[in-house]
Amino acid sequence: MTEMKKLVTADAVKSALRTEEVRGTLKASIRKTFEAQIDADVEAILDELIGPAEGASAPQAGDGENTADSPVENSSEQPEAQPGGEEQPADVLQPEPATML
Repeated sequence: MTEMKKLVTADAVKSALRTEEVRGTLKASIRKTFEAQIDADVEAILDELIGPAEGASAPQAGDGENTADSPVENSSEQPEAQPGGEEQPADVLQPEPATML
């Protein structure tokens, strides 16, 4: 066990994290998290300023076939799913929109 501790040093860990493969993966993960947070914040701010979009979110999120039948149903479900950040890890906290301003 002491041999393992000698091999695993802060410099060795930093060196491993600096490799292009690991660095690229970390960047992609961080970028994905930030993009999801930004999207959720933008949606929340827009909903607060102008109200929830009733017909605008349905054509973007839907296939375009169901928009004539139920745009209100689609728009009421979409904003709830996006701010939750389903792609985000559970341990990542989202800042309140007011803190960003």
